[in-house]
Amino acid sequence: MSNPELIHIDQAIKELKEYTKIYNLSQGIDIGAKNNYAAIKIQEELKIPCMALDINRGEGVFIKGLMEDLPVHNNMVDLIFCSHIFEHTIDPIKTIKEFHRILKPSGFLYLQTPFPCLESYYNLDYSHTFVLDLNQLGVLFQRYGFKIIDAKLRAGKSEEDRDKNQVMFMVKV
Repeated sequence: MSNPELIHIDQAIKELKEYTKIYNLSQGIDIGAKNNYAAIKIQEELKIPCMALDINRGEGVFIKGLMEDLPVHNNMVDLIFCSHIFEHTIDPIKTIKEFHRILKPSGFLYLQTPFPCLESYYNLDYSHTFVLDLNQLGVLFQRYGFKIIDAKLRAGKSEEDRDKNQVMFMVKV
């Protein structure tokens, strides 16, 4: 598997395994599902039923919608998986409020975004409406009802690889 996007998802699933031992997760949603890869991995490896949502309906995408206006009932899921999608939102505050609305009490949010770095190709992606660092993301999510459990910078595959990712694990409070 050489696709960097899929490698990030595989890393995320390994990290999430530890949290599934602590949190009783029974229903997930993959926000920005694209090819449904993460939702399938969550179902197969974490044994959690997982819906797939994307702006476009593709193969395996069950729900078509925007993350700023999620077509999902209140308190419906206890896992939101959001990898390299949040930086594309038009309205980050509304998106965070939507995440909070659909999560069950003590629900779990996995968020992965690019690290803001001038040399990173992520910053050349004009579909990114903003890129925040871990501290800025933490303040924003805490302001709207989330508790940060862990936050870390994940380096690229090599020292020369400046395309770092930041990962946050959060719980709805």
